[in-house]
Amino acid sequence: MAQWLAATQARLRAVIEGRGFDGSLGAEAQARALRTGAFRRCLQPLREDGSSIDGSLFDRAYFDRLDLGPFNGLPRNTRADRAQYSARYTLEIGYLAGHALAPTAHKSPGTEDATAAVRDAEIRAQSDARNIALALEWNELHGNDTEPVIEAVQLATPPTVERLGNGRLVLALSFDVFLDASATARSDP
Repeated sequence: MAQWLAATQARLRAVIEGRGFDGSLGAEAQARALRTGAFRRCLQPLREDGSSIDGSLFDRAYFDRLDLGPFNGLPRNTRADRAQYSARYTLEIGYLAGHALAPTAHKSPGTEDATAAVRDAEIRAQSDARNIALALEWNELHGNDTEPVIEAVQLATPPTVERLGNGRLVLALSFDVFLDASATARSDP
């Protein structure tokens, strides 16, 4: 068995990268899905290391982290086959701000205008925060076919936009992820 939260994190990443946008999960899911290609995964934290990333790679790059949270606070039935857990899914998404940076902006496939995107970077980030929450919280997009099973996802903290300087912003979002997991299956490295 793979790392315990690997399938959960892979599914959340798939939602960020456009799972369901093609209509394969139904019309309701497609309406809430993020546009395929709008966001790109980055392997380093954007708030800490963002200034070292080339602008064309920074804009709409995301760094994510999934941490096991506190147990549900209820006494555990150690004889049960399933157990409830929570996790915190944290996202950092980079944005370029300023007219001079328009040529390096990562435009969402479709009709997004690079000049408008960098001119209104904070509005763009807040709009993305709303769309990401709509997508991650929609059950048909995250599904319930992973182990552990993703029961629900909900925004945990208000989105924040932080100015890093040099025309760079970072949107930070945190989600609570509620899981139902096998109490008998082990995960081995």
